Amino acid sequence: MAVISSSTDGAHVQHPIHLLEQRARNGHVRPFAVIPKSKNLSEGFTEVTYEILANAVNRACWWLEDVTGGPKPGTRFSWSGPNDLRYILLLLAAMKCRYQILLPSPRNSEEYQRAIFDAAGVKFALGTKATLARLRAPLDGLSIELVEGLTLEQLLSAEPVPAYPFDFTFDQVKQETPLILHTSGSTGPPKPIPLPLEGLTTIALTDLVPGPRERKMQALLEHNRLFCGFPPFHAAGCLTYGMYPILCDFSVVWGPSDRPLNAALAEEAIKVSGAECTLLPPSVLEDMAKTPSGLSLLSTLKFAVYGGGPLHPDIGPKIANVTRLHTLWGSTETLLVPVLIPDGEEWNYIELDPQVGYTFEHVQENLYQFNIKRVPEFVDVQPVFLMMPDIDEWSTGDLVSPHPTKPNLWSVIGRMDDLIVLSSGEKFNPAPGEAVIRTSPLVSTCILVGRARPQAILLVERNAETTKDMTTQQVKDALWPVVEEMNKIMATQGQVTPDHILVAPLGTEFPRTPKGTVRRKQTEEMFERDLDEVSALKRTGGREHTRNGHGHSNGNGHVDEDQPTDIAQAVRRAVYHVCRISDIGDDEDLFEYGLDSIQAQQISAALGKISDLWPEDSTTGTGIIYSKPTIRGLIETVAPDNGQQNGDGGNDMEALIGKYTSDLPQPLASDEPAYGMTVAITGSTGNLGCNMLNDLIRHPDVTEIICLNRAAGGKEAQDAAFSRSKLTQEPLGDTVVSHFKVDLSDNFLGLTPIQYATLQRKVDVLIHNAWQLDFLRTVKAFEKTHIAGVRRLVDLAASSHRDMRIVFISSIGTIGGTDPKVMQAVPEEILGPKVVPGGNGYSQSKYVSEKILVEAAATSKVKSAIVRVGQIAGPIGDAKGTWSTTDWFPRMMASAKIIRSLPDSLGIGNAVDWVPVNTVSQVVTDIVDATKKTEAELNVFHINNPHTIPWSELAPEVARSMGKDVRLISLKEWIAELRSAIQEKGAGVLPVEGLLPWLEGICDVGETATLAVDKTVSLSPALAAPGRVQVPWIERWMQDWVL
Repeated sequence: MAVISSSTDGAHVQHPIHLLEQRARNGHVRPFAVIPKSKNLSEGFTEVTYEILANAVNRACWWLEDVTGGPKPGTRFSWSGPNDLRYILLLLAAMKCRYQILLPSPRNSEEYQRAIFDAAGVKFALGTKATLARLRAPLDGLSIELVEGLTLEQLLSAEPVPAYPFDFTFDQVKQETPLILHTSGSTGPPKPIPLPLEGLTTIALTDLVPGPRERKMQALLEHNRLFCGFPPFHAAGCLTYGMYPILCDFSVVWGPSDRPLNAALAEEAIKVSGAECTLLPPSVLEDMAKTPSGLSLLSTLKFAVYGGGPLHPDIGPKIANVTRLHTLWGSTETLLVPVLIPDGEEWNYIELDPQVGYTFEHVQENLYQFNIKRVPEFVDVQPVFLMMPDIDEWSTGDLVSPHPTKPNLWSVIGRMDDLIVLSSGEKFNPAPGEAVIRTSPLVSTCILVGRARPQAILLVERNAETTKDMTTQQVKDALWPVVEEMNKIMATQGQVTPDHILVAPLGTEFPRTPKGTVRRKQTEEMFERDLDEVSALKRTGGREHTRNGHGHSNGNGHVDEDQPTDIAQAVRRAVYHVCRISDIGDDEDLFEYGLDSIQAQQISAALGKISDLWPEDSTTGTGIIYSKPTIRGLIETVAPDNGQQNGDGGNDMEALIGKYTSDLPQPLASDEPAYGMTVAITGSTGNLGCNMLNDLIRHPDVTEIICLNRAAGGKEAQDAAFSRSKLTQEPLGDTVVSHFKVDLSDNFLGLTPIQYATLQRKVDVLIHNAWQLDFLRTVKAFEKTHIAGVRRLVDLAASSHRDMRIVFISSIGTIGGTDPKVMQAVPEEILGPKVVPGGNGYSQSKYVSEKILVEAAATSKVKSAIVRVGQIAGPIGDAKGTWSTTDWFPRMMASAKIIRSLPDSLGIGNAVDWVPVNTVSQVVTDIVDATKKTEAELNVFHINNPHTIPWSELAPEVARSMGKDVRLISLKEWIAELRSAIQEKGAGVLPVEGLLPWLEGICDVGETATLAVDKTVSLSPALAAPGRVQVPWIERWMQDWVL
């Protein structure tokens, strides 16, 4: 299976698409990629064979064609997502569709992100929900469609798809540019760099370069299992994950997709995956070598390669002593420069043969600028001239230094334009930031420092006149607002945290050139010891002056007395400030929102200012962020006793969501129903369930109803429920009603095989209404039957022959903890990070179940309608029925009658927006109709009264109707009287007794978020028809309750 072929007119590369398809057909023994099974690397890795790869690429091609309305060769789209195999699957799909894919860096500022998308001519921005949220603002106003992409699990599904046609040879399409990367943006907005196919595949032709084959990168990589630690949106990572495994026949191991790589993660990935060698950024390799376990692991590898930045001169020899250590060189414009790998002792050098066009222009002393000249016989391995055919020489802008004794060996020292390269390989241009700092009257001059360091440091020469009466700390504090302005224009890696500001002593001047500019190298050498201490984050005395017992640090060492004293809010502010996003939920994974290693260090530094419980050591602090990457996890670390509304509910909810969405089924093809509609309903014996069943029986299109209830004796139980609800069951007419006894905790719902098959074969719409109404249970208590039950119903729907749709009766409680200052009216859509459920297990269980349905819609294509219902009241008008006496309001009114007092406020529920049960049932029936007709995989509706009235307006008249002696008192006073009555009359007398903890919880809560209902009212005008709650309604309900 040759990668290149020879003919009379030279060597020809096989197209990577043809190579991978050949290997797929031939059952190639070596996998293309090795990927983690889950976020927990200890759970192992999965091999992605070429057969799976080829199928996934075909699936991606068909999906791209569908998204873009193709096939349209030349269509430009982008992908932004977690660092997983989707980057490469979509790149290969772009090649096969003859599209062009832009892989933007997530580190770009919003301004730069907009510039690169605009300049690249992108028409479709593809990504995950989280990454698209970050792109929405910068791309606003551009003609770019944002599309949520397929999950990796969907793309890698073993289910075969038809081969996407591709009949082109390499030579026919070699000048097409399937991949677009971009410049770093160091000297202005980043510019797109379209990379031609012939440039991406030059590694296959490195045998054309003079020198022994065993000293070339292609030979080094062949037949190995290599762990790569670079992100796939960078040139090095993209080629190593994508092109090079196909062209050099090696397997690449991927690290975790949900967080930036560190030494601990790299070590675990290498060990668990069985990697034989590694390619890493210098910072990760250095950290591995600093520990005995890391150095021991490196000794087991065939070799370690680093690139993208310098390796510390003291660390390199330690690594080279235990394994082969090499460096490589490349850039987006040149891609991987073909070099010869020197002997192991020369680990920080590369051999650059002048025959291949490498030239060196002397700059000063031992420094040279590295250039590349066009050489006709080697142009096929000079990608820069394939991309820019009109030039004959390219200046890399890199400074290199020759080996003192060995010819053609060069070490990369830095950049001509002073581009700072951190030890992580991340780069930034210091000039714009320095210009901002120099505008301060406190500053004489400054430089940003960072070469071979983990984070940027601001080094300031203070103005002797304006700062003569200020301490060093006072200068830092006064300068911080200016630093914040600088950070706004800098890329993440160029931003400066408060503990990375170094102010020179009063009277100290930086070395300058004759022109008056600062000599950077000499200045860095002058302050090397101080800079080393800052890099090590030795915050001696750094905590005592940053906070006291009354307020919280605002990030510059001052305690801001106007800020909230809630430490939880201080943690949120720190995270919002660093991430530049203000709507991250407490339980959202920060790494899903683009948190990187630099920002993790910045958050760690900020938390060190907030709490003495946060570790002083930066490595330990960032390690905590990696292990607890949520705001709630950080709050629990700095304030373990801090009372959160949801207690441990947030962690429980996330765990439950993960548990019940981790292995969602793949969808099956469905048959269209011939006629009529079959509806299944759970909870048909409850108050709402009885009303819905009554309405469904009358529905002209419903031909069969299957009631799914826990109680035995289905028909008898349903008749008893109608009697209890004071409903008269409608004549059945032609509608068939069946009753199945179910157990929602069972995988097959406790049904017989025949019953389960009946549901699969017949049901068009399933209304899930069964739920225990209990505000005092935890979310975990709802798992076995309710949350697991939702997942069981998803499994049923996914296996349906009738494209079964689920109508889930959810609750207003799913938004109960939402801050109305953040979101006054929650829209009729999927819950976003700003929405917080109520603090009780009932609300949280509904929230978890909604999330399960959202994932099921995306993964399993199970169509659902989520119906968030507010307070269901009793019937009105001519409707029969009653308001169940087990609900909170009937129990409250019965207790009020006993103690002869009524609260003038309902706390959190003071705005009465209740909906009569007959109206709720009618609206749900309308939603069932709409759900059956729509092709949308998920719809959200709200049933809440659009016409509200304060309880304080209703209470006086309600109290009068109860008797002249019924007093109106505050809710707090009323609760106190309830407790007194319980002590006097004994337990069990007051119906509301069991709800006292809940009543106390809602007592002091102010305004709450509400449910927007515009979409639902448009669909079902019945929702708005009754108007606001009236006293006569309440009087009718009280008569029903015999009060």
